Parts: sequence; C-alpha cells; structure tokens
Amino acid sequence: MKIQVVCLLGMIGMVVCTQPALAQILVEQGKISETVAPGGTHAGVIAVHNTADQPIRVKAYLEDFQYQPPFDGKKLFSPAGAAPRSIAKWFRFLPTEFDLPPYGKKEIHFTAKLPPDAKGGYYGVLFFEKTEQNLKDVTGVNIITRVGTLLFFESQDKKKKSHVGNLTAKGNAVAGIFKNGGDIIMIPQGTYFVLDGEGVPVDRGEISKFYLPPLESAAFSIPLAKELTQGQYSLVITFDLGEGDSVVKELDVRKNSDDSMTILQERD
Repeated sequence: MKIQVVCLLGMIGMVVCTQPALAQILVEQGKISETVAPGGTHAGVIAVHNTADQPIRVKAYLEDFQYQPPFDGKKLFSPAGAAPRSIAKWFRFLPTEFDLPPYGKKEIHFTAKLPPDAKGGYYGVLFFEKTEQNLKDVTGVNIITRVGTLLFFESQDKKKKSHVGNLTAKGNAVAGIFKNGGDIIMIPQGTYFVLDGEGVPVDRGEISKFYLPPLESAAFSIPLAKELTQGQYSLVITFDLGEGDSVVKELDVRKNSDDSMTILQERD
C-alpha cells in the first residue's frame, strides 16, 4: 500500500507541506509563468536540489492540474493531456530521470512551443519524485514523496476579462461574485477600503484570494468593521489582475441601527 504526498515548493528553504522528509527534494522555481507569442517558443531551466546527505534517484514527469471549487487553491491532478488547457502537447524537458548526490543540484532544461493558433492559457505541473522509496510512516506504509513546479504559459493575445456583480448586503458584510470571462487562469488580489462622509478612510482590508479557471466564478465576502457608527459610507473594492490591469467597484452603503448594512448605489 502506498500513499502519495504532493508538495509544491515556492523558493529554496520554503516547504509548503508539513512532512519534514519532503524537504530532501527541493525545487527553486515553484511556479513558472510566461507570456509567449502564438507559434513562439520559451526555453528555461528548473533547478532541483538534494538537501540531504544521502544520494537519491529522481524521475521527472508532467501532469495536468485544474483548480477546483470553491477555487481557494485546491487542485485536481490528472494525467498529462487530460485537461482541456493542458500544456502537455507543447512542453518538452530533459532529463526525465537522474541521480542527485548528497547536497547536489541538477538543472532540468525545458522548452514550451505554443501552436500558431494558440489562444489563452495552457497549464501543467512538472513533478520530481524519488524512485527509490526508503521512507515509511509509523504504520510501515510506504510514502511517495514528490515536489513540483506549476507551469503557466499564456499567449500574447490572451483575453483577460472579468466582472464583479451580484453585490448584496448580508448582516454587516457585503458579498459578491467575481467572474472570470477570459481564457486564462485568474488569481486576483482583492482589497477594499471604506470612506466616511468626509472622505476619510475608516476601514480597509484584503479579500481572500481565489484561483479561477476561464469562465468560472467565485463568491467573496467583505466583513465591515463593527465599530463603524450608524451612517453612510463609500466602499471601494479593487481586484488587481496583474500586468497593470484591475477592476474596481464603488458602493454607497448605509450602516443601520441594528448593525446591518444596506447598499444604496453601486458604480464601476
């Protein structure tokens, strides 16, 4: 019986998982994100490290991933080529299997060549896995350890389109829906601030991040400070879409005597 433990690493020394043994294989690039012209090619290198004092044999292989509802970062992994926006057809890398000496490093060279009719984004994950399993848990079950690099390749003529709507007041919070109407994965960075009648900021915060595939939607909620006194305020919601793009929504809201909120007007 085997248990798969998947761990995606961000930078050297930062391990996302809690399994200490997983740090034996470490990748410098937790994510590669590139914009490529249709028909163009991008070449690069991924550095893989052995952080332990024992040699290991590592195999590299490609899989697809798709973000899953409620789009809080959870991923579904599947065989390469199975997902509708898989990079598998156009991604090549070498070597596919190699030895790492104690505290050693290996560079994996890759190319991603988008087809001439490429539109939007193409994605995948390149995994690195120990081929000789010496790790067991307390019950004696073998544990497969692997780390990965997320791959984001998007065409220059990608369509980045979004909409913020369905805004409603729920208690002392304002809720809404963010829709990705484009053809790439969006990971918007949401923030908000509240102004009183004099234009003075009285509340601000961040909106929980979500990871939206094309044409998908995610719900968000903004809990406003309970300390706000009864009266009228302006709520400004901003989603940073990256590359200098953003979407902004401005609301006039009223704090009621029962601490609930009422939306009076909304503007783009």
